Amino acid sequence: MSRRSPCSGEAGSAPLELVLVTVPMLAVIAFVVLAGRVVQAQGSLQGAARSGARAASLARTTTDAHDAAAQAVAANLTEAGVACDGTQVSVDTTDFGAGGTVTVRVACGLRVADLVPLPVPGSRAIEARSVAVVDEFRQASK
Repeated sequence: MSRRSPCSGEAGSAPLELVLVTVPMLAVIAFVVLAGRVVQAQGSLQGAARSGARAASLARTTTDAHDAAAQAVAANLTEAGVACDGTQVSVDTTDFGAGGTVTVRVACGLRVADLVPLPVPGSRAIEARSVAVVDEFRQASK
């Protein structure tokens, strides 16, 4: 009588099992990287809004506040390497004056394809808001 090995019908199954486990694991890793990069971009956008609000609060006029905020946001996003499809900066100077506040909102269409090395289409809308207090002991005019 010849004896057959109990595993003789499973020859070559180890590479197949490896592929079946590796592909989903790589997809999970790519998703985790994408989620982390989106959170990082959101933090960078929040920092840009904070810088814009601070720059606007130091301006002497509302026109200068709008310009300073836009420049600060653009510089901050460039430095952080955040790639947006159109950045919108809105500055609320209705309470602009000594002791008042300046609010800056920044909206960005974050290109998802720039976040992971895979061809992922589309973009994700993210936004941030920050408020800064205008120094009450300095002169500001509307």
